[in-house]
Amino acid sequence: MFYDRFALANTLAATRFNGENQQQYVITNPDFFPVVPSPSSLGVAATAQSVERISSTLRAPYLMQSAITVERQLPVNTTIAATYTNAHGLHLFRSDDINAPLPGTYDAAVPGSGVFPLSGKGPVLLMESSGLYNQNQFIANVNTKVKPAVSLFGFYVLNHALSNTDGIGTSPANPYNFSGEYGPASTDVRHRVTAGGSVALRWSVRVSPYLVAQSGAPFDITAGRRSLWHHAFQ
Repeated sequence: MFYDRFALANTLAATRFNGENQQQYVITNPDFFPVVPSPSSLGVAATAQSVERISSTLRAPYLMQSAITVERQLPVNTTIAATYTNAHGLHLFRSDDINAPLPGTYDAAVPGSGVFPLSGKGPVLLMESSGLYNQNQFIANVNTKVKPAVSLFGFYVLNHALSNTDGIGTSPANPYNFSGEYGPASTDVRHRVTAGGSVALRWSVRVSPYLVAQSGAPFDITAGRRSLWHHAFQ
């Protein structure tokens, strides 16, 4: 059983982005640079802030891992092994926008529309420990020593990982409904193959070829790459 810590950087972020310590102003086509006047003299209002908070129920996440292995000695100095591993994670970190517009109140054609639960229209990201992670793996490996000067090895990993978070920066697509968030995790690389060896040559020269191949990580069709928000499209 492995526990994780709430990083100090997250605590600093909550202090920095609390909506008060740091303010943001946007001015279109400013003509006063490099002499920047005070915001009050320009008559501009603060842009909607992205506020970060820490949940009062935050707790340390933990990962429970278990494994079973069967190994057998074969002829010609060859050993083969098969391993099954399971990982179950609870209370993993993620962030939830608790100030998203209430369902049915936002109109995409009207920017800034919607009924917001809290004061202001900016997002309020609450750092929580409510994530779930499940992983199952089958690992097969073989080692052989064909000759005293030649040894070979190989691994194959069949992996399947599901979760509803990829870390503190993960936010649900719908803050009011988490049912669609559970899907392939960022670690859900289905196939991995590793092969290598060592060959001793003359004059104390040794050659060690090494090959690694794997299938792709989960793909986000909206961004063209794997994303922290890929669960929304399962």
